[in-house]
Amino acid sequence: MATMQTIAPVPVDEIEAHAEAVDRDRRFPTEGLDALRRAGLLALGVPAAYGGPGGGPHEVAAAIRSIGGICGSTSMVYAMHLVAVQTLLADPGPDDGPKAEVLRAIATGEHLTTLAFSARGSRSHFWAQTAHAVRDGDEVVIDDLKTWVTSAAEADSYVVAIGSPGVESPLQTDLYLVDARSAGITVLQPFEGLGMCGNGSSPVSFSGVRVPASHRVGKAREGYRTMMAATLPWFVLACGACCVGLSGRALALAIEHAGG
Repeated sequence: MATMQTIAPVPVDEIEAHAEAVDRDRRFPTEGLDALRRAGLLALGVPAAYGGPGGGPHEVAAAIRSIGGICGSTSMVYAMHLVAVQTLLADPGPDDGPKAEVLRAIATGEHLTTLAFSARGSRSHFWAQTAHAVRDGDEVVIDDLKTWVTSAAEADSYVVAIGSPGVESPLQTDLYLVDARSAGITVLQPFEGLGMCGNGSSPVSFSGVRVPASHRVGKAREGYRTMMAATLPWFVLACGACCVGLSGRALALAIEHAGG
């Protein structure tokens, strides 16, 4: 189990105070994220070596579940942030490297990250990539259209999956930590789905985006393995916790209504 410092309680009252407006106005849950930031909970799961409080699956699931019961949008944004954090922790690299620097920024609450895995044309198979990066010296160039990127216009970085250079298999992939301010990144349209209306899930175009090779997460051509070993278990846990929180609150409200 991960070594933990004291983990603050989830600021449910602050999040709930804005939940109705977030859903009604279809806006990003900035207030809820700010409350989590002030509580130090954007760093949940980040080890003490990077300045975080630690925390394992139990703490992560409990936090996401408690938020899911009051604001589905905040819960999903938070879930994808924490899953991306755990993906980065699979290969944080040298202490003075870019991934470690981002982990330290997350530990201070200054950085929101997310996943950009699913590609147009691969349907729900987020592990299968339809585009491949092109190697150019010490960089790779990414041209791809990602779908369902939670917090698309709000995240400070994306953990991006892309086919490895020089191969054809959709399962030989690489993962990269990509600065959201990089040239060539465009958020295409606002989220228009039913439910979780403020989670900011949108397609994102990566057009000629240049990424240093040092930003790769894991070994070359082993992104699929990292997704299966690091991302997927946390993804299932986080989404499950979000849904349990939502359904539990719905059941409680139904019981209250029937009893009244």
